[in-house]
Amino acid sequence: MLPENVSRTLITRIAQEFSRPADTVLVSGPHAHRIAAVVDSHGHRHTAVDARRPLTPGHYADGAGGARPEQQSGERWHLPPVPPRSAGLVLAVELPSPWITPTGQPYTDWRDWLRPGGVLAVLTTNPAGTGCFANHTGLIVAAAQAAGLTYRQHIVTIQAHPGSDQPGDPHAPAAPSSSATGQVHVSAHLDLLIFTADQGGIR
Repeated sequence: MLPENVSRTLITRIAQEFSRPADTVLVSGPHAHRIAAVVDSHGHRHTAVDARRPLTPGHYADGAGGARPEQQSGERWHLPPVPPRSAGLVLAVELPSPWITPTGQPYTDWRDWLRPGGVLAVLTTNPAGTGCFANHTGLIVAAAQAAGLTYRQHIVTIQAHPGSDQPGDPHAPAAPSSSATGQVHVSAHLDLLIFTADQGGIR
């Protein structure tokens, strides 16, 4: 099963728009193996998975832009067999929260794996509700730019079906959250952030 509100159609569209079938596509995130299977099923011959993930919630970047990794700085594990400057697309589904370490990982590795002109596509969301907001998009943009990637586009992906005013699966009840005014609302979109490796990925 894919992450909540992430459809096969969305993953397929991202792969089609930002890579070629002959490209190596690197997929990262808690559901990377399932997402990679979707990419593979639509003609991509070379798909790899970045399996690095924090072991506890404390490893995720917090709302203030910091991070609390428990591994020692610079430690690497489960790195995919992707040669430098070879990937056409890195697709990172950073849900529910982005993983960003003080040393700039995984963005510095993603930069190094991208070929010249390659694309980093990061799918995330900013939590809604009283006391829940965290600027995930801002954290990701800052980390990617610090790694030497060029910020190109912010695409809002609406979680709704034609003819329905409910996000996600039209047959499933939407999960409400409370706004600052006490009114109940639902998260209506995901954020797709696009970056490119214009300088060849390695500095």
